[in-house]
Amino acid sequence: MNKKVMIIHVSVIITLLSLIPSVQADFVVIDTSNDEKCMTPIAHGNLTTYRTREELAPVDMCVSENGITFTANENPFYGIIRSITDTSVTAWSNEGNILWSVESNSWNRLFYGITSDDSFVYVTGVDGNDPFLAKYDHEGNHIWNTTIGIPGSDKGLDIEVSEDGTIVVAGPMENSTFGYFLIALSSDGDTLWSNIFENQPSIDCANNYIYVACDGIIEKRTTDTNLVWSSPIAINVTILAREDSLYSIPFRDTGQRPRYINKSPSIDVTKWNSTTGDVVWTETVGIQNSTHSLYRWGGVAYTIDNKGNFTLLLEIKELSGWYQIIIGEEGEILSATKILDNTWQTAFIEYTEVGKIHVAGYGSSQLTISIFDPEYPNGLPVDGLDLSLIIIVTGIVVLFDVGLIHIFKKRKGNVS
Repeated sequence: MNKKVMIIHVSVIITLLSLIPSVQADFVVIDTSNDEKCMTPIAHGNLTTYRTREELAPVDMCVSENGITFTANENPFYGIIRSITDTSVTAWSNEGNILWSVESNSWNRLFYGITSDDSFVYVTGVDGNDPFLAKYDHEGNHIWNTTIGIPGSDKGLDIEVSEDGTIVVAGPMENSTFGYFLIALSSDGDTLWSNIFENQPSIDCANNYIYVACDGIIEKRTTDTNLVWSSPIAINVTILAREDSLYSIPFRDTGQRPRYINKSPSIDVTKWNSTTGDVVWTETVGIQNSTHSLYRWGGVAYTIDNKGNFTLLLEIKELSGWYQIIIGEEGEILSATKILDNTWQTAFIEYTEVGKIHVAGYGSSQLTISIFDPEYPNGLPVDGLDLSLIIIVTGIVVLFDVGLIHIFKKRKGNVS
């Protein structure tokens, strides 16, 4: 190779390297008690009695603006043991009480996704061989149901609703070689438009816009499908939108538990400019011990809190519980808190408009929800005393030893 060619190659390498954000290691020390005490919920509920005495687990959850939690449920052993009531939709109050529950009453109807707005709740799944969509009001009254009329479509997995009432559903075709569908329907269940993708699209709605991530791009569209912007992505991701906040992570929704694309115990979180489609930052997040070894996680859930911060909920088996990691809008780690113990086998997490944390999952052979208030990590005060400060036993103040875990973050920089 001659010198001229070598100079050209070096120039290309330097140019490419200049496009790669710098990587910096950052360690945040989080204090935890040696007994690894979890946050104490301010409300708690479970579904222990069921008409057929079967176990139920949530397959999806959502929280309305007034704080009602809705779960779409199925028998966790579906496929091994079947009955006529394998799936249901349940509404939960802010106190963790069941407001109402609607069973599918069909051998062939299964629910996979659920979402709500300020007046209605929508659920999607499969009815026989067709994608199924149903609408209820917040009191559990059935409004309508319909099958999705895309030839060859199999089932609805993901569902979102925009502020103007446009309902968006995504799912696979009958044969995966035929791709995946995305369909928008009116508030009355009428088809507005539809698309076919090669891979499973990830969808979300915010401020009357629809965000779609699939086949190497992230798109922002109006609800009548006009393109606002389109940005390339290296791998398929899951997107999350809330008001002006937009994030992506390399997970794919398989209709059961989310599947992480990479094998690393750390997780890449990317923040996007929802107005322009530019990448704001990418952070690599994980939990490590004092010897800088990353803990591997089992289950995972994710959401955006009421302040626009990205929130991860990771099951760390070595630490016997689930840890919530909150990442600020500038990419900084704000907190890491153990909120669930190891009896939870699965978990979903959502934030209300006033900052309450709602978690639904399956543990101890029952469907369970817990509601937390970050202002009272040890539960509501008793007789005006904040129990998070001290515990008094016969007049003696008992202090707990403090252990340490580390939250690991590598900054990948800002990309303009």
